[in-house]
Order: sequence, then structure tokens, then C-alpha cells
Amino acid sequence: VLGVMKDVIRVGQAMGYTMEGCVSDLECIIGQQGVDNGFR
Repeated sequence: VLGVMKDVIRVGQAMGYTMEGCVSDLECIIGQQGVDNGFR
């Protein structure tokens, strides 16, 4: 999922969108869930 989000951010930036809000939301979600709390 994080790989897809990185691609979405990269495409948005290439199209000229400011993706800073998306990045900060993603950082917040990772902070709340934890880095190691995922599917394996």
C-alpha cells in the first residue's frame, strides 16, 4: 500500500500538484499505526 501511495504522490507532483498535505497525512497515519504494524 505504501508503494502505491508513493506512486500517487510522484504522479501528482509530476502533474504539478502540491502533494504536501498528502505526504503529511501519510506520515500521520504511519505514526499512528506504527511502521512494524502491518501485514506480512
